[in-house]
Amino acid sequence: MPRIPASIGLPDTARYRPYSVAEAIEHYDERLRSGSDVLYRPIATGFRFLDQVFGGGLRIEDLVVYGGKANVGKTIKGLQIVCQSAELDPSVLGIYVCYEHSIVTLLQRVLCQASVQDPDAPVVQGVTRNAIEAAVQACYARVRTPAQRRALDMGAILERVPGAEVAWWRLERFMDRVWLIHGDSLETTLEHLHHYVTLAKGQGFRRIVLIVDYVQRMPLNPLLMQAGLSSLQQIDLLMRGLKGLAMSEEISVGGVVAADEQGVRQDRVHLENLWGPSTMQYEPDAGVVLNKDGLTHASGAIAIRESIEKNRNGQSDIEARHWLHGAHYHLSPTGQPVAEEESFQLERQGLRRDAARPGVLGAGPQIAFLSLLALSQWREDNGVVLDLLRQASRAEDGGQSLWPDMLSLMEKAVATAPP
Repeated sequence: MPRIPASIGLPDTARYRPYSVAEAIEHYDERLRSGSDVLYRPIATGFRFLDQVFGGGLRIEDLVVYGGKANVGKTIKGLQIVCQSAELDPSVLGIYVCYEHSIVTLLQRVLCQASVQDPDAPVVQGVTRNAIEAAVQACYARVRTPAQRRALDMGAILERVPGAEVAWWRLERFMDRVWLIHGDSLETTLEHLHHYVTLAKGQGFRRIVLIVDYVQRMPLNPLLMQAGLSSLQQIDLLMRGLKGLAMSEEISVGGVVAADEQGVRQDRVHLENLWGPSTMQYEPDAGVVLNKDGLTHASGAIAIRESIEKNRNGQSDIEARHWLHGAHYHLSPTGQPVAEEESFQLERQGLRRDAARPGVLGAGPQIAFLSLLALSQWREDNGVVLDLLRQASRAEDGGQSLWPDMLSLMEKAVATAPP
């Protein structure tokens, strides 16, 4: 395409310049020759069900949201994805930006996750946070002088924690390729995330998985914060910004998101219950929702239902069951597929139909008026009217197809009404 003249008002850069199909092919050829196409190889998360449904794993330029109520393992899921993807592929850098936990807390969780043996079993062995903290106190009780305390390190702590050698052995594979970042809910904006990615690329990383925990706590640019935007408008801009980050930086971006007020009150939540405007549903390329399954093992492990409720790269509305080991901050990686007849997606489909259905008393005021009028003026056979009302309330069209019967009843009511 020709250069964009200044009179058009668009910057003459690759970001704004239109591409003909022929030029797009040339651009792709250049990527192939430069080796950039390696970026398009999916990044395995280590969660086998998720990777299978996503066609091999996470893709660059994609935004994935991980939602659910409190204490269902959203942060565990995100942190595990970052660590497992880096462990499985030495070319991957995982970046975890957390607005809820300190670096020390995140590190303790990583240690616990990495220590788990036989990770798909309902009963596992591994390090717990309590064991780490007890080892710290034991070390403090042993040292006598400030010089001795200055000699303490992670190795001295882990020597006192059973099973810690497994965690350390695994951490050595990826500890330099997972970045833990404590996000400040007043200062760490979307622009800072761009800077972190720039820093990573400056160190030679190209295959990057960045997860934000959680999205609704991210602050906007201070100038935008002065615009008096509502919380929903702010979340809208954040979602658009994260998708833009994924596309412009050619990385995979994930966002841990909370349920809205209605979702918190429900037994289960779905993609439509995540806190935010409609952008929360249509902006992500994939939506993963976690719910408690209702099963608890004697070991204390809780069954968690993972629902793929949106997926632009494959099948959606399918689920798998994982064991959540809270003491080890760990979700079993394989996941057992849930039969369609047991799926929470049946409930979701019903809720979506109800939301789309006009309803006899909702979006059908004429029908409601006629029905109530018939009931108030014609008492000879109210059972027929009530039966029609029940049919209308269940009808996909809100009762529009029952107009002829209702009009007939209305005519009879008027004809028999006292003068």
